[in-house]
Amino acid sequence: MIVTESGCRMRQKLTTEVPDSEKVLAKAFLRASEHLGLNGVQMANISGLSESYVSRMKQGNALSASTKQRECIIYFLRLYRSLLPLVGDHENARIWLNSSNKALGGKPIELIGSIGGLVNAVSYCDAMRGKI
Repeated sequence: MIVTESGCRMRQKLTTEVPDSEKVLAKAFLRASEHLGLNGVQMANISGLSESYVSRMKQGNALSASTKQRECIIYFLRLYRSLLPLVGDHENARIWLNSSNKALGGKPIELIGSIGGLVNAVSYCDAMRGKI
């Protein structure tokens, strides 16, 4: 119930607006990338989007990506979510991404620019989390 200035009581229509999944995905991708200190070029390489599109996304434009690009972003978010419990915080996650990793065969930040490298990094983190 809402009471107006004149004292009239009115029913308020409750609406539950479901957020657009593309907006949610874009926001999560931008936040995770920011926490990990990624630049536009790295974000474009990981997602398969153009660097200019990533820039427009940062300015608030909605994500309109192909299925492949969405899958890459979802895998990146899985990596982010798996990595944090392993390393403890965002600073250590940045260090991990930029350090050579013998098990993965290189620096994760360079490897996750390809679908195979991204999938391998996610699998590696998932396996490491299983040991905890």
